[in-house]
Amino acid sequence: MTAAGFAAANSSWAFRRHVPERHDLGYAAFMQQLLSAEDRAFWQQQDDEAA
Repeated sequence: MTAAGFAAANSSWAFRRHVPERHDLGYAAFMQQLLSAEDRAFWQQQDDEAA
């Protein structure tokens, strides 16, 4: 990863999760950026059913 540089790290899941955490965005905001509106509604429904 070090040899490949920022371009390779930019697509890494760990890096993509690390950056929002550094800016104090929670998991819900992170998922909102990744999911489409339909997928986000399904994700929230699953979360509500689990609670």
